[in-house]
Amino acid sequence: MSDGRRRAWDVRKRRCSSSVDVADHQAAEDDCGIELANFRELNTTLQAERADLFSPIDNSSVYNMQKAGEKERLARDLWSGNFENEVVLLRAANPKLVALLGAQISNTREMSAGKQLLIDGIILDMCRAQNQHTVPALTAAISLFAHSHAMHRTVHEALSTFHRGALCSETWVHDFLHGNNRGWPGALSMRPRPAWETLNGVFVCCFDNLQVKIDYKSYASEGEVGRTLDMTTWFGTPIPRHLAPALDAEATCTLSTTALLPHT
Repeated sequence: MSDGRRRAWDVRKRRCSSSVDVADHQAAEDDCGIELANFRELNTTLQAERADLFSPIDNSSVYNMQKAGEKERLARDLWSGNFENEVVLLRAANPKLVALLGAQISNTREMSAGKQLLIDGIILDMCRAQNQHTVPALTAAISLFAHSHAMHRTVHEALSTFHRGALCSETWVHDFLHGNNRGWPGALSMRPRPAWETLNGVFVCCFDNLQVKIDYKSYASEGEVGRTLDMTTWFGTPIPRHLAPALDAEATCTLSTTALLPHT
């Protein structure tokens, strides 16, 4: 080239200047076309799989607490108890991700059921990591279970910090149950009434007095150490009417009260 400039490298010109004959050159060009078509198909497949892997993990079992009506939907589903298969639905909505996670833990010695639970836990963590306002049904259920069993605050906060898919924070649980000043009345107010007719004015209660010793140290030799905490716990439930269909609690209480009045 007399102008001193280098021409861009051209595969086709190198092929034409080679020593192969015309038939071999034509076969090479045909093979190149097939390889290019296969590469395009493979590239399209890989792009689709990448989109599936990086798409948001979302389906009906994930609740966005920033959307209107989602807290109500979560509360209704939790009260109904129909959330056992939610994690199965979440897994089914992300098959490529499940396959990738399965390959990552393929060399573990756990049984298949243990591996499946491990994948479920990772997916729940990823749901919460993508958006702190998204709460899977199973995460909410376990959080309420921990709250009802009085899990220690330090343990609760540690788990909710490092594994958000396992537990929501204590603050979230309290606001979800009891409501807040932003118009949410709380899930306790949405507790469904009994499916059966109950006796009016009758309620069975159970009380338990509990005494607990706190902060006592076995190595203390003098001075006041520890304290005693007295508590009363209780449980109550209404009574189905079919257990005592002829009982009139109001009339019974009225008769008892009248009998105690002095005669004039």
